Amino acid sequence: MKWLSDLRSKAVSHTNLLLATVAALLLALCSTVAADITVWQQVKDCSYLEISRYNRRNVQDTYTGLLEANVAERGYLFTGSILDANEYYASVDRARTAERALVVGKFTPAQREYLADMLTSANNFLDFLDQCMNTYNKLGPVAAGDLVRTHKGYRELQHIREIKNLLRDSLIPPTVELGK
Repeated sequence: MKWLSDLRSKAVSHTNLLLATVAALLLALCSTVAADITVWQQVKDCSYLEISRYNRRNVQDTYTGLLEANVAERGYLFTGSILDANEYYASVDRARTAERALVVGKFTPAQREYLADMLTSANNFLDFLDQCMNTYNKLGPVAAGDLVRTHKGYRELQHIREIKNLLRDSLIPPTVELGK
């Protein structure tokens, strides 16, 4: 019966070995999942930082394009120079390109509200500049000057600047601690 006793002790040691192997495999699986979650979080954090930087740049590019269009429009109204007119149209194109990049960007709902307000004001501002250019071409510099003195464009640009600052501040990412 010694052989039966030996057989039982071998079965117990094999069972213990099997249980230890299963426990080791479960531990390895848990550590692998935890490592994957940490790596995924780091990738997500880096992606957020990149999107935020891209959006901040496009907000600034839109505003810069609007400022350049305003300066070129004023130059054209004062001088009538075709070079200023060409610069005006090029600046409007740059502002519109940056606007299109903003529309497809990833934003939070609150940022989307700011963005919608900024884009509406930017379109109003560009419409006003176009109106000034058309007035100059049709009625002359005095009529265009009268339109500029209504300060509608200035008020729109001031509003855009305020929204740009709010958007810029909301797009600054919080301090990201990778893996948390």
